[in-house]
Amino acid sequence: MPPSDSFGVYIHVPWCSRRCGYCDFYAGVTRDPEVLRLGGERLRADLARQLASPAWSEGAIHSVYLGGGTPSLLPPEFFRQLLGPGPLAERLLPGAEITVELNPEHITDKLAGSLVAAGITRASLGAQSADPGALAFLDREHDLGDLQRGLQRLRAAGLTNLSLDLIYQLPGQTATALRREIAALRALDPPHISAYGLGYEAGTRLDLRRRQGRVTPLDGDHSARLFRLLSKELRTAGYQHYEVSSFCRAGQESRHNRGYWELRDCLAVGPGASAWLNPQRATILTGQAEPWGLRLNRLPNLRLFNDAVDAGQPTPAEADRPDRDAALLEAVYLGLRWRQGLERRVLVGRFGTLTADGIWARARLHRRRFQHCNGERLVLRPEHWVLLDELVLSLLG
Repeated sequence: MPPSDSFGVYIHVPWCSRRCGYCDFYAGVTRDPEVLRLGGERLRADLARQLASPAWSEGAIHSVYLGGGTPSLLPPEFFRQLLGPGPLAERLLPGAEITVELNPEHITDKLAGSLVAAGITRASLGAQSADPGALAFLDREHDLGDLQRGLQRLRAAGLTNLSLDLIYQLPGQTATALRREIAALRALDPPHISAYGLGYEAGTRLDLRRRQGRVTPLDGDHSARLFRLLSKELRTAGYQHYEVSSFCRAGQESRHNRGYWELRDCLAVGPGASAWLNPQRATILTGQAEPWGLRLNRLPNLRLFNDAVDAGQPTPAEADRPDRDAALLEAVYLGLRWRQGLERRVLVGRFGTLTADGIWARARLHRRRFQHCNGERLVLRPEHWVLLDELVLSLLG
């Protein structure tokens, strides 16, 4: 376990070479090398400014995650400069996990070697599917061959801590089709798989197609069956289903994501990125009592971000202050969404014995859904994570 005052760093890279119709993350479209070079410099500058600020001046960094958008569009020197001598490197814990998201079609021998030389320790590849029809539906630019070659290049360069993303529950997807996807992923032998049910987020092209009647989402029962199938098949193949959307070989869980589920502090850089500050850091940041912590959402506006960085000013953000009820809901939800479960001592420490007693009493009414339902912790069975939302509301009464 990293020290209690350590924190994670999330860097949102707000550019893509193409917008996928299902994605609602903030990103612009560019392939311009100069735009990407200058953009990378601004991300590094804002990170350095934040690390020197009072709220983030104490504590080591246990993980860094470069997401997006498409970090693999950035020039190789960005990663060398980010992780070379400087404010980030001097705060990193020994063995810190440094993850970068990559598009399979971007992975060249040069990029793979540059990432390893810079100090990247983990890569997450946006595979999404092995099926040509599904990849076309999802607006992806790669094929299975690109994915296979990308993995080979990363492994040849010495980067073996690898994760693949899968998007499933596509319109019309059958159990047979999902089994084919699982078989294709298993053939690639990734240590980690992140599997996400397709969402229809407001404002996306995919949601527009849904509203126009051109796409019909799966019904809830069929989606639940596919979730349980995925969980069973991957567990049978030797993967641990350790979080709702996450599967890994033994010892290969994402340490950065674990920080989110444990509600550890996380600094965020880039337009559209969200930081989480626990009460102590939040109070330092705002200068007033923040008893339930603070979520700081960087505005999804690249122009405002650039102007602030160029002026040496804090990048614009909106503060989201949870009240006690919202904090309790989040604590229960995050605790139950992974194999660590909901710890009674943590709940008592934040919300009091009476609150914990009520939750544990209601949990006993659902005992069969829990792998552990004892005086110390509540751990849901993986096959029942599909019921997480309704169970959380039930436990909160």
